[in-house]
Amino acid sequence: MSAQLTKTHSQRDTDRLVAAGWTLKSEFRVAPNDEPYEYLLAWEHGGEAAYWRAKTWDEQGCEVCRQQWLSKGEIPNMLGGANGGVLLYRCDTCGTFWEETTREAHEITEAEARKVFPHLFQEAENHA
Repeated sequence: MSAQLTKTHSQRDTDRLVAAGWTLKSEFRVAPNDEPYEYLLAWEHGGEAAYWRAKTWDEQGCEVCRQQWLSKGEIPNMLGGANGGVLLYRCDTCGTFWEETTREAHEITEAEARKVFPHLFQEAENHA
């Protein structure tokens, strides 16, 4: 039996596949100390591989925050940034966390936000 293979280009997508049962086989970097730019995973369980379906634009956040992204390119409550220019926003209306990369903005869970932006949550907890 040969394993099914897939690749991703983000830690977030890799984490989701690992949680679904995939095995991380390799991380590719330009230089040894660089952040990975690509991840190779294998499905080693036999049968149909497990995936997740990304939410469509209309399934993310609320009408207010989606409209703010479309009209202004951001929502007002920017919480801060992380390495690589990734920004975290939170909608004041529905509380959805949004991650903005150089390519897109998309909804992320609070757990994902805490993993990518731990310093922002630590700062907020220190000031509470």
